[in-house]
Amino acid sequence: MAYEGWQLVLLAAKNGEKRGQPAGETELKVLAENRAYYSKNEKAAVVTHPLHDRNGEPIGVARFAIKSYK
Repeated sequence: MAYEGWQLVLLAAKNGEKRGQPAGETELKVLAENRAYYSKNEKAAVVTHPLHDRNGEPIGVARFAIKSYK
């Protein structure tokens, strides 16, 4: 599904100053491909996953950072 004229923006963040800013390249790719993305570094694992409507169409993206217990 094409979302011409739409802009993906940040709705919620730990740092409130980031709300309303445009989404990054990873989030745009996840929405376009309708596939989850996973990355990991020393501090955290990050999962970026598409959100779907009741018909299964991707309508947004959720990004979760899970901190390491090391």
